[in-house]
Amino acid sequence: MISESGTVRTVNPYGTLPFDLMVQISPGVPYGAINCYAANSGNFRVGDLVNCVGQYTKNVFNNQWIIASSLTLQAGPQPTASPPITTPTPAPPPPPTSAPTATPTPSPVPTTTVTSPPATATPAGVAPANHVLTMALVHAWNGGQNVSASQAAPYLSWASNVSNYVSTLSASGIKAYAYTDGTTEASCSGCSYLWNTLQANPQYISRNCSNATNNVYGDTGQEWVDVTKTGWYPYWVGEVEHAYSTEGSTLAAVFSDNNGAPPTSALPCGVTQSQYVAAVGKMLASTSRPVIFNGLAFGADEQALLDIPNVIGGMTEGCYSGSWTWTTDENAQLAAVAKNKLSICYDTRGTSGASSTGSRLFDYASFLLVFNLPTTMLFESFAPATSGGLSVYPETGLVPTNPLVATPGTIAALSTGGAYAREYAHCFYRGTDEGACAAVVNPSGTSVAFPYVGKYSRTLVLSGSDVLDGGSASFNGSAPGTLAPYSGVIAFK
Repeated sequence: MISESGTVRTVNPYGTLPFDLMVQISPGVPYGAINCYAANSGNFRVGDLVNCVGQYTKNVFNNQWIIASSLTLQAGPQPTASPPITTPTPAPPPPPTSAPTATPTPSPVPTTTVTSPPATATPAGVAPANHVLTMALVHAWNGGQNVSASQAAPYLSWASNVSNYVSTLSASGIKAYAYTDGTTEASCSGCSYLWNTLQANPQYISRNCSNATNNVYGDTGQEWVDVTKTGWYPYWVGEVEHAYSTEGSTLAAVFSDNNGAPPTSALPCGVTQSQYVAAVGKMLASTSRPVIFNGLAFGADEQALLDIPNVIGGMTEGCYSGSWTWTTDENAQLAAVAKNKLSICYDTRGTSGASSTGSRLFDYASFLLVFNLPTTMLFESFAPATSGGLSVYPETGLVPTNPLVATPGTIAALSTGGAYAREYAHCFYRGTDEGACAAVVNPSGTSVAFPYVGKYSRTLVLSGSDVLDGGSASFNGSAPGTLAPYSGVIAFK
């Protein structure tokens, strides 16, 4: 046992957790910090001076963590007849052309407040942002190394997997997140920050009821973590803090990968998928940093992660890449829209952008069916034409406003004659009003009738590649009579 004193740093608002109170004994940020985790927030408040008695865990990236067996108030008035302190529920950032009201920055007391006003209808005829929310790789370890912040700024809202370029991006108005993974760890060099930590602490390796390691999709070099064991959480928090210390203090969030439930064959012994995802939620809530998680389309359990106050959004990886998942992908995004959290559609096709205009139209029309300007974001992996290109495409400059039908609860509400459609009173392209438009999608394997024959006469036509390699959009295509299988159309009057 060891006794240390320090100030309460955060009181976790996500219900009763194994660690719902964090006390900062010694700042030492980013390295050498000592923190105390307690199981019960009680009536403690941020800023209270307390004495923490407990056991040290193993050092995590030179940070020491005490699991408290007792906490005693030393200074600071105890609150009376008041609920535990909570953090305001973060909302996604506003459109990229307007500055966010609060961007998280590290301080002795990290905050998770990321606020924006609730979504409201754009007044008729008023131009919104010059593009929808977009995400792409810029100076990332896995792409976009030749794109500068100034080149990307007119087209990009967020950058992913950034390496040592965050402050430059932030100065240009582009938000950035850093990659983390606390649920699966891989042995490949440089691709898993916590692999060695997991091997040094094998009690956290997920094992089946025969005590065999649960490998990720059978890969013996990649292992699931048993996140129901709460002693693992400080290690992942250490990875989060390492990201902030190395990538830059102006990071807008961290990305938490692989947060969907493992297959039933890869669950820890005696644990259900719902229990596993609930444990993931407790892990995400154990940091005070804003988090975007991957796994939004897995189901209701994963979508409930959006209710965690420091979770600002979720990602659907492989979005629209398979017709069999189209309905699931759309409904997952609508679930995030309903909670006013970021919904990131990540299309992982990776084919040439210039030769994939049909797929791009399918994606964008699908995206506009569930569109909500402040929260829905498009992240595409279509390959740019050159090494200096950016995986953002001209169609993202089309921003619809004033939908004729409010955002539905499920995509089924937009079904019409075999297609799915949504109309908008105004559709702006880079600030110019192109008039009323409709997004129409046929996600099926058979042709269906175009539902607006005679109402809309023009369609969006895409040419070339990305925004930095000369790609373009025009509005002079002919309206179809039928929609081909797996196709999308954006039509104008």
